[in-house]
Amino acid sequence: MMKLLAESLDILYHMSSSFPSFVAKVVTWYLLEVLMVEKKPQVLALVPKSSSH
Repeated sequence: MMKLLAESLDILYHMSSSFPSFVAKVVTWYLLEVLMVEKKPQVLALVPKSSSH
């Protein structure tokens, strides 16, 4: 998992030099969301409830 994350960050680093930073941020956010959903679905399910209060 950490190796995959490191490789993804490395790709993002090289992408950010050719793509706008906005695209890099969106891709980074997307990757983090996917990783969090795979690792901690319970935590992600609690986030909307706690933020609505």
